[in-house]
Amino acid sequence: MTSREQFEAWVMSIICISKQTLIGLREGDNYRNSTLSGRDYQSMWMAWQASREAVEVELPDKKFISEDEALIPEDSDWPDGFNTALEQCAEAIRAAGIKVIEGEKKNG
Repeated sequence: MTSREQFEAWVMSIICISKQTLIGLREGDNYRNSTLSGRDYQSMWMAWQASREAVEVELPDKKFISEDEALIPEDSDWPDGFNTALEQCAEAIRAAGIKVIEGEKKNG
């Protein structure tokens, strides 16, 4: 579920508004305020995004195999699998609207 989908589910759970009505208030990546209810959906959306911006997940460094280890067949694929898993985890975490700090980027 994306951050926007989570936001809209949260809004629908606390305010009596249908998904169709809420989607109708979208303007690109923003929301119009509801003249009927007087609710400021754009401010809620901005606060939601800011709360997600403050959360970071630091992933472990990627693994690389040495030339000596590459000669051992059962060990040579391990780093590739680990690194692929890290990339997939980072993608899923970002999709939830959470910042990811990866290996080399966290130190520089």
